[in-house]
Formats: sequence, structure tokens, C-alpha cells
Amino acid sequence: MEILLKSKTHQATIAIVVLMLFLGAMTWRLATIEGRVVHGDEAVQAMRMADLMVSGAHPFVPTDHHGPLLHYLSALQHRLVGISSPTQLTEYSIRFLPWLATLLLAGVPFLLRPLCGTSAFPFLLLAVASPCVFFFSAYFIQEPLLAVLSVYAVTMTLRQLGGVSRPGEIYILAGILGLTLCLKMTALLLLATMGIGVLLVGGWRGWTIPAPGRIFGIAAAFLLPILLVYSAFLTRPMALLELPIALVDGTHRAATGAHHDHPPSFFLQRLLWYRMGGAPVWSEWPIVVPALASLGLVLASWRERPRWQRFLAIQPVMLTLLYVLIPYKTPWLLLSPIMLLALSAILPGAILAHHGRTAFMAVLLLLPLTQWNTLQHTVGRFSTDPRNPWVYSHSLPMAYSEGVKINEIAIVAEQHGGLVGVFGTDYWPYPWFLRERTNVGYWIDIPDVPLDVIIAPYTDWEDVSARLKGDYHFEYIPMRPEVPLVLFVRREIWQAWLEEYRR
Repeated sequence: MEILLKSKTHQATIAIVVLMLFLGAMTWRLATIEGRVVHGDEAVQAMRMADLMVSGAHPFVPTDHHGPLLHYLSALQHRLVGISSPTQLTEYSIRFLPWLATLLLAGVPFLLRPLCGTSAFPFLLLAVASPCVFFFSAYFIQEPLLAVLSVYAVTMTLRQLGGVSRPGEIYILAGILGLTLCLKMTALLLLATMGIGVLLVGGWRGWTIPAPGRIFGIAAAFLLPILLVYSAFLTRPMALLELPIALVDGTHRAATGAHHDHPPSFFLQRLLWYRMGGAPVWSEWPIVVPALASLGLVLASWRERPRWQRFLAIQPVMLTLLYVLIPYKTPWLLLSPIMLLALSAILPGAILAHHGRTAFMAVLLLLPLTQWNTLQHTVGRFSTDPRNPWVYSHSLPMAYSEGVKINEIAIVAEQHGGLVGVFGTDYWPYPWFLRERTNVGYWIDIPDVPLDVIIAPYTDWEDVSARLKGDYHFEYIPMRPEVPLVLFVRREIWQAWLEEYRR
């Protein structure tokens, strides 16, 4: 009895210490949430959410390859805290949702306790100490939510395979999988690897055909989120007919790479060893090495291992390999594989004998400390530096001050009854800075409208200059490395701005 009490006390101590460290790291991340200028993709998602706040419905675009769930959840989050207008949005408010989603990973070890006790708790430290996870946990894009839902989907599957699930959990699992498809079509890779994994580990053995009511319930739990979210909660039911277009377009993007075609080394370097131009070294080795050790241990004793251990060893590796081999690559796509590899890394703690388990858990708890300096660089000095492997096509730091200036000029133009025209297809994140203005229009080509302020692609500056009538101030606007814009401001508005804001 005394030994049992000591064991329980020891386990409770581990759980409490890990949770405190995890919460401390997430608090640090929250404190740095505004320390980076808005990325163009963040600005796109934020403005779509702002449109939703105004219109109350989300116009699903099948060729966008993003689902509307992020926007609905963010709009709800803002409304709950009293923010109902796009003019009230801030970098902090939009990034809070992905941060909160990452914080919810704290529930995973508790769900896995019936299978492996406290061996699952190091997962939290491995995940939060990942430069990829830490960086993108404050990124207003779909991937942080998709990664967290992926971890919970795999966790619920492990409970099913391990025979510790409760009645009704299968419906929760189906609902989670449905929600992943409401975020991004890359969730199909998760579904595919989970399905293959269940087959490979023998999850079908002993399986009997469920009753029709149970089959209907599982299908309903999976499809209901998809039907509701993509139809704008049944206000646009015809949008559901466009889902096949989204699936085809997403498959085409993955196969061709679109504008983000990269070789396998693009992801392998970020996982194993990445260094550029005298910057620090980035690596996810504290996750990758234990995950590969888990795979080796399970493969070496495949027949003796329970189904849930087999599944956890192979599914994250299969998903990672898929992402590595597919031509379409952006760094944030690695978020789901890395989180799942971190979950897989706990397996030796559940497999090894008592002394080996204790030693391995001690190593897992210490490994995150090796990433301390890297995390500081990731969200600090190198948070927008292209030498950081997780910084990709990012807005330049000076884009923030330029965005503030453009907004000030737009205010002055509005006071003079002037119009601001933004044209082209690549001008993000500047619409984010102009979200409070009502005198701004957006066009693909040069509009045949008298404009007092013009933001245009650098390649079109000669064409714009030739069409302007009157005296305009002209200057370059930094946006991203090697992607400048040009700004034209009618001279009297420019002078008025100088007098009002630059005294």
C-alpha cells in the first residue's frame, strides 16, 4: 500500500510539474503574441473574418482550399468579448484563438492515462518546445486548429483501439474528423493515414457490422459539421454542391505545388537541421529522434504490441512522409505532423520496463530544455527574418510602420473627400491596416476612377504614372523581400498628411 501511494504521488508530481511548465511556456507565448508584423496570409484570413462579422455569412469559395471554420470560431470568440466590428480587431484578438487551441493540448495526456499513465505527459513539453509549434501557435491561419484537432482525433482513435473508450466516443471522433475538413482540405491526408493505419494494425479484427442506427449516428456526426459550416449554417445550401470542386482543386494543388512547389529537402531540413547565413541552427530533433525510436521499438516487437501502440508508431510517420513527398509545401503544413510525432515520441515510456521507462521519461522531460535558445530566437530577433525556417514569404518588419503611415494618409484623404485605390493581386497585409477606412477600393487592374491615393505593384509604376493627372508624390513601399509596392499620393493630400502627422 505504501509503495502504491508513493507511486501515485510520484505520478501526480510529474503531471503537475509538466502542466506548470507547459502553462508557463504558453504564457510566455501569449506575452509575445503581438511581437511580429501581420503576415499576408494572416491578413487575408482576418479580413475574411471581418467580412463575416459584418455580413453574418461566409461566402464559400471552392478554389480557396480553406474551410470557413476558422472564421466562424474567431467571429464567435470576438463577439463573446464584446468585439462586433472590424474596426475593433487587433493583432492580439485575432491571434488569441490559435493560441487557445494550442493550450487545449493540455487535455491529451489525461485522455491517454488509461493506456499509458503519466508516460503521455512529456508530450506537452515536447510539443510546446518545438520551434514550429511555438511559432505558429500565434498565427491566425487554419493550421494551428487543424493540428490540434488532428492530435485529438488520433488520441480518440488510440482509446478506441486500446479498448478504453466510453460509449459515445466514436461519435465525438467522427465529429472531430468532420471539423478537420471544415478547416482545410489537407485534412484528407490525416483521414487517409488514419484509415490506412487502422487497417495495418489490425483494427478491423473482431469487428462486426454495427447496427444501422449506429452507422447513421457516426455518419451524421461526421457530416453534420461539414454540412453546417460549408452551407453557412444552411443559409447557402447550394454551396455544398461546390465541395467536389474544392476537393479536385485541393488535389491539383497538392500534386502540382502551385506557387509553393518545393523538393522533399524543404521539409527534411526543417525537421533535422536548418541553418542559413550565419543564423542559429533550427531542428526538430528532440521530437524526431524519440519518434523514430518509437517506430523502431514497435516494429521490432510488432506482434507483442497492442494495436494502439502500433497505430501511434506508424500513423505520424506516414503523415510526415506524405507531406515530405507532396510537391506543395509551406512551413506551417508541418505543424500537424510535428505535433503527432511528439505524441508518438512518448511510446518508449509506455513500452519499456520500469527502470528503462523512468530513464526514458527523464530524458523526454529534459529534451525540451535543449530548445530554449532556439525558441527565444524563433519569436524574438528572428521572428520575421527569412533565415528562420518557419518564416516564409513574411511581411518585412518595416511593413508595420508603412501600414500605419498608409492608414494615416487614407484618413487625411477621407477628410478631403478623396479615394484610395489598391490594385493588383499581391498587396497583403496592407488591407489589414486599412480595415477601418470606408474610402478604400480594391481592383485587379488600374481602375478608370479618379484616385487621390494609389497603391500598386512595383512592376506597374510606369503605367500608373502615365495615367495620372496632376501632381503626385511617389515612393516605394516595402512589403516582403523582393516584393515592393509603389505609393502615389496627390500632392495636396501628402502635404496635409505631413502637417498633421509629421510635425
